[in-house]
Amino acid sequence: MEQITQAERGIGVQFHPDLYALLSFTNRATSRSPSIAGAFGLMTLDEMVSTYKFLLEEFPGGKNVENPNHAPIDAGAGVRPVWWWPKWIPFMENGGGDYLCVDMDPTLSGNLGQIVIYYHDETFRRKDAQGIGEMLARIADGRETGTYTFNLDQGMIAKR
Repeated sequence: MEQITQAERGIGVQFHPDLYALLSFTNRATSRSPSIAGAFGLMTLDEMVSTYKFLLEEFPGGKNVENPNHAPIDAGAGVRPVWWWPKWIPFMENGGGDYLCVDMDPTLSGNLGQIVIYYHDETFRRKDAQGIGEMLARIADGRETGTYTFNLDQGMIAKR
């Protein structure tokens, strides 16, 4: 698990225990995975670190300095109304610049470890789940009820 610890050091934020467990279980050190949450797939540790550093540099202090006059950020309950937050750890991506992030610094009404959806070209931020466990349980339950299906052609578990 030294690779996970190195990734934590590279980001400078200790991972939530659920994220650490997921990364340990899936061995996300070097390989790509199929998408498991809509179009989002698990990132490698290197991708997590490089993406985090890019977003931190691109949006200092949570602001979009290239477009300072963008519409105000519409944040859901428990999520900070910022373009990007240094305590959001991206762990899943869709290949288009959008990420699911573990929130290590939620607002007072949020939950430590909640999953925040970050869309790079949208001005809203939402909580997708209370945490990784809830997100995975929703997908597993959806498989049983038929809400989610395997799409082997696209390599993903997709919502019907």
